Amino acid sequence: MPELRWILLGLGLLFCLGLWWRESRRPRQAASSSARAGEPVRQDPVIAPPEPPRHVLIEQEPELPQVLLPDDPTLPTETEPPFAPPPEAAPAVAAKERLARELFSRPVAEMLERIEPILGDTEIIDPDSPAAEPLRPPPEEKIVTLRLAAPPLERFDGRELVDALRAAGLEHGKFSIFHKVAPNGATLMSVASLVEPGTFDLDRIEAQRFPGISLFSVLPGPMDAGATLDMMVGIARDLAARLRGVVQDERGVPMSPQRLADLRVGLMEWQRRADAAI
Repeated sequence: MPELRWILLGLGLLFCLGLWWRESRRPRQAASSSARAGEPVRQDPVIAPPEPPRHVLIEQEPELPQVLLPDDPTLPTETEPPFAPPPEAAPAVAAKERLARELFSRPVAEMLERIEPILGDTEIIDPDSPAAEPLRPPPEEKIVTLRLAAPPLERFDGRELVDALRAAGLEHGKFSIFHKVAPNGATLMSVASLVEPGTFDLDRIEAQRFPGISLFSVLPGPMDAGATLDMMVGIARDLAARLRGVVQDERGVPMSPQRLADLRVGLMEWQRRADAAI
């Protein structure tokens, strides 16, 4: 057991010596590390690029415009040497020089003169002539429309319909429909089919059946509104008697005396406005 005691004592001494050696080195390591931390960081010098050469601009004085006097053969020029005017021209030269000094010494506002416009021959207005009336808009157009419908559950035969239209004085013409034409060639009214496109194909008319036709006229026309309505109603009644049809208004309502009177009143009102616009 004495040997173990000496061994433990030796190990304790070695431990104490190692601890002392470590503690003695710690301040020097801290000083060396702080010294290294305080050293400035080495930086490479920054070399600035060379500045471009500066050009010195020399301002030149603007050339002043030369003030030239009115062209005068008697005044000297820069290229010609001055000369003395002849004695007989001295009064004229003196007068021109005095006029030039007066003009260039007066303010511009005084030199400007008011110029009155000169009217030409075409702009002269005769006070005795009547004043021109303002242009008025053309009268509005109005379409007068009547219908002739076939009896219920029936259709107009194509050949009978064409014969009835021709007997009423209508002719097959423009747009493949029938027209009532005045002696001077003006269209008074037209008749079209109620089936689209509203045309009458005379080559196939015998095989066609029509539920009705439309009679229409555009106002203003060759006749006034009242005469146009009377003509259309007369032709519609003649066709109705020939084809056993029913005369209707533009909405398909049977034409009664009251409805005909309302149509006439509306057309008279339109005629009054159209006459006022002319």
